[in-house]
Amino acid sequence: MIAPLDTFPQSGSLRKFSSRSGEAVIVVVEARELLEGLLRRQRAHPAAFLHIGQASLAALMLEALTDPQDEERIELQWSVQGVFGNLHAASPSLGLVRASIAKPEVETVNLSESLGDGLLQVRHVRDATNLKSVGIVESQGTVGPDLVEYLERSEQKSCGISLSVKLAFDGNAPDGLPYHVAQAHGYLVHILPQGNEKTFERTLLSWDTHMKELGPLSQWELPMDAAECTKTMASFLDAREVSEFHATTDLALYCTCSQERASRALALLSERDRDYLTEGERPEDGVRMHCEFCGADYLIPMTVA
Repeated sequence: MIAPLDTFPQSGSLRKFSSRSGEAVIVVVEARELLEGLLRRQRAHPAAFLHIGQASLAALMLEALTDPQDEERIELQWSVQGVFGNLHAASPSLGLVRASIAKPEVETVNLSESLGDGLLQVRHVRDATNLKSVGIVESQGTVGPDLVEYLERSEQKSCGISLSVKLAFDGNAPDGLPYHVAQAHGYLVHILPQGNEKTFERTLLSWDTHMKELGPLSQWELPMDAAECTKTMASFLDAREVSEFHATTDLALYCTCSQERASRALALLSERDRDYLTEGERPEDGVRMHCEFCGADYLIPMTVA
């Protein structure tokens, strides 16, 4: 039985900084160990987990773009028609993330299987004031391009995003899951407004050329250490040794599930739904409930339900 996330072990690294020219705000993130922990908990099929991993990186970087004083949480929801079902990722504060997909068990030989057509909904929520803003764009079925489209259309932000999540197969894992996260990092470049339209277009072209020259993020030679990895990514993107960062933080998984929440959720179910949950099991043993985000298992006594 997998326990809930009572504590949040930190792993990975995120850094936010301004480019030397002042033309852009850049966020870089390394989350290999973080996503490895999530993979072991969710035990998703590789093709499904690649989407979960990319959505996790994206949520972390979008949260980093917000103003810390606003205390906003970011929620990403892909409502799509693909074989994996809907994809969800959320970051309530800098460095924290959770993510899940509706059908993580779906197997496909195509590791590049798209999420499918549908919609991406991005919510900014300020818990202190309960203010909420929602942006919706059509989904192309791929996390990175969908977010670029959202930022351009809904937030009028010109951004470049690159995400790289790779799984490696080994077959020797003690828990029987024959693959692990070999790579998980990403960057987001937000081009700031310029003095006039011509200057802005020239800046966009310059950064677009620069990112193309750097090549696919999956092919960068980067250190395994998370902190050193994000430092190196920062220096590649800005061609300098970045010494001052607006934000630097370790990463952690978070979840809101608990025994109490599971009991309350079960109490709201109809008798028919409860019978479905206990099908094939002895009712006196209680009802087993599983958290799709952190993989925690709960056994709820029928007397509580």
